[in-house]
Amino acid sequence: MAIFNGTRVAIIHMFIMLSLYFSEFSFLEVNSLGINYGRVGDNLLEPEKVLNLLTYLNISKTRIYDTDPQVLTAFANSNIELVVTVQNELLPQLINPVQALQWVTTHIKPYFPATRITGIAVGNEIFTLQDYTLLPYLVPAMVSIHGALLQLGLDSYIQVSTPNSLEILEESYPPSAGSFRTNIYGTMLELLKFLSNTKSPFWINAYPFFVYKGGGSNKISLDYVLFHPTIRIIDPYSKLQYDNMLYAQVDAIIYAIARMGFGAIEVQVSETGWPSKGDPDEIGATLENAATYNSNLVRRQLENEGTPLRPNLRLEVYLFALFNEDLKPGPTSERNYGLYQPNGAMCYNVGLPALSKFSFLEVNSLGILNYGQVGNNLLAPEKVLNLLTYLNISKTRIYDTDPQVLTAFANSNIELVVTVQNKLLPQLINPVQALQWVTTHIKLYFPATRITGIAVGNEIFTLQDNTLLPYLVPAMVSIHGALLQLGLDSYIQVSTPNSLEILEESYPPSGGSFRTNIYGTMLELLKFLSNTKSPFWINAYPFFVYKGGGSNKISLDYVLFRPTIRIIDTYSKLQYDNMLYAQVDAVIYAIARMGFGAIEVQVSETGWPSKGDPDEIGAILENAATYNSNVVRRQLKNEGTPLRPNLRLEVYLFALFNKDLKPGPTSERNYGLYQPNGAMCYNVGLPALSSNTIPPTDHKPPSRSSSAIKAANVDCQSLVYWMFVHLLMFHALMRRPY
Repeated sequence: MAIFNGTRVAIIHMFIMLSLYFSEFSFLEVNSLGINYGRVGDNLLEPEKVLNLLTYLNISKTRIYDTDPQVLTAFANSNIELVVTVQNELLPQLINPVQALQWVTTHIKPYFPATRITGIAVGNEIFTLQDYTLLPYLVPAMVSIHGALLQLGLDSYIQVSTPNSLEILEESYPPSAGSFRTNIYGTMLELLKFLSNTKSPFWINAYPFFVYKGGGSNKISLDYVLFHPTIRIIDPYSKLQYDNMLYAQVDAIIYAIARMGFGAIEVQVSETGWPSKGDPDEIGATLENAATYNSNLVRRQLENEGTPLRPNLRLEVYLFALFNEDLKPGPTSERNYGLYQPNGAMCYNVGLPALSKFSFLEVNSLGILNYGQVGNNLLAPEKVLNLLTYLNISKTRIYDTDPQVLTAFANSNIELVVTVQNKLLPQLINPVQALQWVTTHIKLYFPATRITGIAVGNEIFTLQDNTLLPYLVPAMVSIHGALLQLGLDSYIQVSTPNSLEILEESYPPSGGSFRTNIYGTMLELLKFLSNTKSPFWINAYPFFVYKGGGSNKISLDYVLFRPTIRIIDTYSKLQYDNMLYAQVDAVIYAIARMGFGAIEVQVSETGWPSKGDPDEIGAILENAATYNSNVVRRQLKNEGTPLRPNLRLEVYLFALFNKDLKPGPTSERNYGLYQPNGAMCYNVGLPALSSNTIPPTDHKPPSRSSSAIKAANVDCQSLVYWMFVHLLMFHALMRRPY
């Protein structure tokens, strides 16, 4: 028996790590998440609707488990990259090059390039089938299929690989000890040669759930398995730290591949996921764990993470699965890996846009953040534009007409609402002054900057000083007149945001009515909005009700959009599962009582602070994240209120940034999703950026071309690998008996 001297082990691990670390070096780019689209279910969505769903979810890569012509046809002329599958039973016949050419000619060539087929999965987990009879056919079939692609001129576009189970490993812990089972060594060597020669990835189906349910729950922290970074495991040899099991599993595969001399092969996760339901003995198979695992994985994918062993190479992951497959055999968990039911109804939200089965036709992008600038160390407007674009925010409001912002947002897709500050109202009742204001602050930038609305003042009806109220509607009339004179009235609406304190009665919603002391001016405002077909804007904050004494009477779940409680309006019999919709409907009823029931109501501000003073009950980060993420989720479902269910309620979240220079209670400075410098406060289901990952505003390529980098890497890798091999030979000569 022989042993490794501790120093030698450390040196060997060092050289394996160097070989792997330099095998790929890349400037990280934002890539889309991949997902597996299995269809072993009934009542399935048509492939065309699945394409709409994937497109809307910003998923640009998917894998199917066959070559269904309906799917391949439906996905033509889309941006979805597709991996198709050669089913296991076809392997014996496809070792014949003639049969392989016929298969590729029939199942690939007619659809490519209209359908963006980028990969062929030859079989599935062939190495670990109980029946080993197919294993000898695996690599020959892959070789024949690749040969057919080569013959048809498709080999540069379509990779060939095979997905493998983690059971191919003899050792998986610690990751640096990763090695393949000895009984598959011969075929594995042939596979790795093929992947290396064709520059194809090694695909692994990695499920931390299997480890956890199979006895690991007694030994392994659930936080570690679910990507909660509360625990870190240190590999005793590599000294690399792991805060989740998936990355450890992947690195174990990378080490196993490197031990066989192929450290340059990229490893991708062809399947991973967590079931939302299981049999009694399937420990951990709950909806909460599934949502946690998958949402944390989505977050890390959007951050372009690599594993500890390959931190500079984004780990490509395909989530399993898009749909529950209710006809799949096996334990209950096998039928419950989906983010959606087969008919398109959502199972749970993982931070991707939340759709129901009723909303595939037209979906609005999320609008809709108020961009206040009362802060220190603010991002430049150009970077804010880049952030909004990346977050798929297509509408925002600013609280002035800052020329820097208006210039920066030119030639973008962002719709902008600008604001006339309160103090300007008295002078803008004069049509000449209003025309000058519109000419200077609007016409100069429009249409390059997509100004779609002018907010005249803010909460004028409820200011402690009522002196501005008589000027409000006349100023709006003058500004609209100026837009009309300049030919801009068809493009730009004029309204004014109002506080909920305009209501005399707000509960039940059907009792909604305006305060009698503002009745006259409100009537004039409603006439103006009706005549100009402009919306009524309301700043609605359930937080104010909750902190102002409502916490003793009102369920926090009801305020935070958790549908555990429903309140029934005693007169209308409408049911409400959240306070915001009830507040909006109270305003709609109040407007209707004054004879203007056709006016649309939009939420110009709503939000929840992540921090507050001791007496600001509920102002904590957890509540802020819950409230805002649930608003985002419902916005992306295109929901209306119970009173107007078929009219999408447009909502502007308050706010994009914390405003650290804003006066008042602590909460006023802590409504933002981001800090003024762009650092994220919390995630609400939008892509997770940090201050260091705001996408660049210019799109210049890196100073070194990717081909030059790869060439340099090949040389570096070859040198390191040569050193590694010679070190192993030296070690073999130096072995000594125990």
